[in-house]
Amino acid sequence: MVKASGSILSDNFPGTAVPPQNWVQFSGGAQDTAHSPGVVTMTDSTGNTTGILSKLSTSAFSPVGTGLVTTLTAQILSASTTPSLGNALVGLVGVGQTGSLAAGIDGQGNVFVAWSQAKPPISLSNLVIGKDSKYTGGKTELTFIISQDFVQVVTSGFTSANINFSQLNSMFSLSNAFTNGAVPALAAASQTGATGGVASFTSISAGTSGT
Repeated sequence: MVKASGSILSDNFPGTAVPPQNWVQFSGGAQDTAHSPGVVTMTDSTGNTTGILSKLSTSAFSPVGTGLVTTLTAQILSASTTPSLGNALVGLVGVGQTGSLAAGIDGQGNVFVAWSQAKPPISLSNLVIGKDSKYTGGKTELTFIISQDFVQVVTSGFTSANINFSQLNSMFSLSNAFTNGAVPALAAASQTGATGGVASFTSISAGTSGT
């Protein structure tokens, strides 16, 4: 499962298949995903997120290793503002659903980190880490940098500090969350207790560097 440093995934979503070619729906249903050439739009119709997961065998890798850094970059076309505030997320899901770690931005520019873990159990949680005051729901680039002890999120108008895993949850670790490896994922979510949040993406890339 361990992959050598370099490119893991690069996709600009050609075609119109639902879910897109080489992706699988891991939350929500096919009715919650729309795909036109170069654009994937997801609607969180249930309040439990709608997401797609890369199913390319070459996309599975281990993000765990001394000095290893994983970088994911998503081109976001939009995140809904009204009537339902939407969240656009990019991150990793553990093979076998062992955990997740993602960064996101909502239609008002709030930037956050979201995570979960099967063992020790951590239910899906999120932490707002700042705000892109220039973002109003349109195009932006979101880069999620995952080091061995911390994460950082960069958007077109915002750069976060390093967020240590201890700030998320003392039980969370990459080795716990991604015991069997990880694959890139994209998702749309609504605000807590709401439905109808929408997010659109035009591309995603992922890669590793270090040892």
